[in-house]
Amino acid sequence: MKRAEKVEEMLNVFAPNPINEQTEDFFCETIPVRMNNPVASPIMNIYQRCKMPTNRNAFLLLGHRGCGKSTELFQLKKSLEKAGHPVALVDCALEADMPNLVYSDLLILIAEALLKIADRVGCEPSDDLLRNMQAFWDEKTVTSTDTIEKEAALGGSVSAESPKLLSKVLKLSARITAEVKNSNQQRTDIRKKVQNRLTDWLKYIGAISDAIAAHQDHRQPVIIFEELDKLDEKKAMDIFGGYATTLSNMPFPVIYSFPIALFYDPKFAQLRGYFEPQTLPMIKIRTMDDKPCEEGLALLREIVEKRAEPTLFAEGVLDLIIKKSGGSLRDIFEMIVSAASLTWRRDNACIQMEDAQYAVMELQSKLTSCIERGDYEMLVDIHKSPRSEIIDRAKMLEFMQGMLVLEYNGKRWHDLHPLVLDYLRDDIGMVALQDNDGKKV
Repeated sequence: MKRAEKVEEMLNVFAPNPINEQTEDFFCETIPVRMNNPVASPIMNIYQRCKMPTNRNAFLLLGHRGCGKSTELFQLKKSLEKAGHPVALVDCALEADMPNLVYSDLLILIAEALLKIADRVGCEPSDDLLRNMQAFWDEKTVTSTDTIEKEAALGGSVSAESPKLLSKVLKLSARITAEVKNSNQQRTDIRKKVQNRLTDWLKYIGAISDAIAAHQDHRQPVIIFEELDKLDEKKAMDIFGGYATTLSNMPFPVIYSFPIALFYDPKFAQLRGYFEPQTLPMIKIRTMDDKPCEEGLALLREIVEKRAEPTLFAEGVLDLIIKKSGGSLRDIFEMIVSAASLTWRRDNACIQMEDAQYAVMELQSKLTSCIERGDYEMLVDIHKSPRSEIIDRAKMLEFMQGMLVLEYNGKRWHDLHPLVLDYLRDDIGMVALQDNDGKKV
């Protein structure tokens, strides 16, 4: 995808998609600014552990929605592949029924991802293993293998060189995944089969990964799960808290994206015994003492200008959008797309302040729609004391999940989203947002 030179091209260039092979030229290095340290990288931490695996192979990557996790994970995938590790990226938003997700769905996706890796790298798991996996499912659980073989379209990326048996099992696996995602009637039987024969299923997973590692000169496969950070808090804790032992004990590295709001859940401490948490903080636009963070502001401008000509923004427009984003890339992109849509309808050559202000107002309305009067006092306290102890953790979970509160660099401090702060100032007046000396905050 090329850099936008016209307003209408901005709609695609700033669509909320992670960096991929078609958009690699848009990538900007963000870790030094995020972490306030050029070498303190959560992504590099995971990379090093994948290169030198131990008995703790499972990672939780925490970060706000839209902060750039998927882009960083794509870069991690490239680095690992360059080092000889075959990697599978599993997009759970596409591959799973997220509202109804259970732990066994992840185990089914892990097995399918390993089979796809084996096919891609030319690894041939033993016939006995593949036959056992094939026999694991019976006609009562899923459509017969003979029928599946006739439906090649469901096979998904099976190369012409694949051994016939591996090809069959891949097609069967694709049908299983589709049934779990789309069929209420079949998914219950499929899940029960995996849960009742969990030991067998985990043996199959281990055997495939061992075969791949042997084929790759002992370099283990790596599986990355995207979009799990979009799970609601209860669902995420039910899956990762209830089945931590199973999900964390794969014989190869697995990286799960995870809701950052749950860092404030007391139960999160239990997960640390099983998973290695790593946090990708927001790009900050101001410091904790409320001064502009010039490095963050410059980085966000660089990210935007890699995707679009600076002349597509009238004077002051991009500064406004960045300032009101709180450092959230998702919010920057959303405001640009909203403003560009209006600009295109007006047949203007660049985004004017009027359209930018409307986009800001539109996003503010979305963010603040869930705020209740009873929330005001705690929100004000959070803004006044960005590193204070959180007394009401349940409320903090809500605020983080709703992006009302954002978390910043390695010192783990938090503050209100700028549009939430503006809303409070407009709604309850400056008196409630003054410190003890009467100074506006």
